[in-house]
Amino acid sequence: MQRLLLPLVLGLLAANLGASTVDLTPRYLETEVDGHKSRRLYFLEEKRKIGLSLDQETVVAVEAAGVIFRFPKLPDTSFKIATSPLTPEDAMSEAEVLKRYRAAALAFVPVGATEAKVVEEVTDPLPINHWESHRFLVSYQAGAIVMRLGVTFLNVNPKSQLVLITSASPRAFSEAADRSFQIIRSWHEILPGDIATTRGN
Repeated sequence: MQRLLLPLVLGLLAANLGASTVDLTPRYLETEVDGHKSRRLYFLEEKRKIGLSLDQETVVAVEAAGVIFRFPKLPDTSFKIATSPLTPEDAMSEAEVLKRYRAAALAFVPVGATEAKVVEEVTDPLPINHWESHRFLVSYQAGAIVMRLGVTFLNVNPKSQLVLITSASPRAFSEAADRSFQIIRSWHEILPGDIATTRGN
C-alpha cells in the first residue's frame, strides 16, 4: 500500500514546495555578550528573522527541503523541519482531509521499511503562537529493528505549513521527542533589540 501512496505524496510535494513563506536555509547571527562569542541559528520568514534556541549538544545540518538536527548523545535519532507537501488550506479538522495527512505521514517512512502504520494521533500538540497542528506517531520495521516516527504537520502562518519529523527507536523516542519539541517551542522572532552585538546575514 505504501508504494501506492508514495507517488501521490511526491506529487503533492512537487506541487507545493516553494509556496511556503519560511526559508529553512540555516543562517546564523554571531553574537558577543560580555566577551563571550556564540552563534544563533535563525530562518527567514519573509523579512522577519525567526530564531531557535539550541543547546551545545545539538548538531545542525542541511537536508533536502529542510534542516535536520541530531543529538550525539542519542544515537540513531534525528529531528527534521521541512516544507510540508500539504498546505494550510488543507484543513486538519476535516475527516476526509486527514486521510491525506495520514498518507503523507506514512510516506516519510524510509524506503524498504515494512509494516508501517499510524499507531497514535494527537490534535494540536503545539498549542502556542496561534498555531494549528496535528501529529501522527508512526511505527515501522527496518530489518529486525522497530522504529518510530513522530510526524507533525504545523501551520506557522496562513501561507506556510511545515512538517516536523522525529525519528528514533522506541526506547529513545520519548527523549528524542522531548528534545524536538523543545526546539520547535523556542520558535521566536528576533528583534533588533534582542541581541546586544551581532554580525550576520
